[in-house]
Parts: sequence; C-alpha cells; structure tokens
Amino acid sequence: MNDPYSPQSFYWYQIPTPSNDFLRASDKVMKYGMLQTGTFNWDMKTQGLVLGAFFYGYTTTQIFGGLLAQKIGGKFLFMFGVGWTAVLTLLTPILTRAGGFAAIFAVRLLEGMGEVCVTF
Repeated sequence: MNDPYSPQSFYWYQIPTPSNDFLRASDKVMKYGMLQTGTFNWDMKTQGLVLGAFFYGYTTTQIFGGLLAQKIGGKFLFMFGVGWTAVLTLLTPILTRAGGFAAIFAVRLLEGMGEVCVTF
C-alpha cells in the first residue's frame, strides 16, 4: 500500500485537508457517492432506514414523554434521557458489529425514544 505522504506520492507535499482527502479517496467512490471499502456496505435504502430509526422512536413517544414530565418532573426525566442516550451511543459500535442492521436499527430507535425525555 502506498503511503500518501511518501516522496513518491503525488500528494506528499500537500497539507491534509478534507478536499485533499476526498481527492485521494475519489478512486474508491462508487455510484451515489458511497465508499466501497468498510465493514458495513449497506445500500441507500438500508442507510435511510438506519437514519430514520431515530426519528421513528422520537416521534412515537412525544405524548408519552409529556405525560411522564408532568408526573415525575423534568429534572429526573432529563437526567434519564441524557444517560440513556449516552449509554446507547457508547454501545452502538459493539452492538452493530454483533447484530448488524437489526441491532443498529433497534439502538437508534431506542435513542430516539430517550431523546424525547431531553426535550421536556
């Protein structure tokens, strides 16, 4: 593998910036701007479902979050929401490697549900 910063490389004298990194990776870019390399090579539909899972969890628990805020108060609910989301965010890479698409979808859905607690 060629080192991009070696004297034999065309880019060795350039300061690494996002645009230079994009130029170096441009030969690996597929159709629709997706990189070919990586652990999870998901199509656009699967990526959209993963990104939408947070929204699905967030929107489905709006009313429930408001009722909880009235019953137990905002401080506890806020603390729980931030803690819940932080723990799930830290576990995301581990769970995704173990369970694939179903795991990341479930984690993102639960993160969305936890974020409702933060908005009240």
